[in-house]
Amino acid sequence: MRIRAAAAALAGGLLLAGCYTVSYKTNLPRGGALHDEKGHYFLWGLVGEKSVNLTQLCPQGVARWKNQQTFVDGLLGFITLGIYIPRTITVECTGGTAYDLRVDGDRVTAVTPHNQAG
Repeated sequence: MRIRAAAAALAGGLLLAGCYTVSYKTNLPRGGALHDEKGHYFLWGLVGEKSVNLTQLCPQGVARWKNQQTFVDGLLGFITLGIYIPRTITVECTGGTAYDLRVDGDRVTAVTPHNQAG
């Protein structure tokens, strides 16, 4: 009987630890590089801050980003009783190729692919 009660409490806790997602999509085309990062929060999410420099990650622009608590993130929060709660941040850059143009008066004198690393 105690085993059933413990199993029911564990299952209920895991269900309450559910997943959630906050996402934002732009009008830029998808298909670029994907970047995943972890945000580390403590005390039920009250302590901690995560900043992501979107311009540095995606110089050509961001197609979409999302901040989510995955099942594993929720499980870790449940196991630690909310002391540690990670979140997963995913950024997708826009696809396609950007070019640096050099304009001389009314003429384009050079067209080179944009260097994302620079």
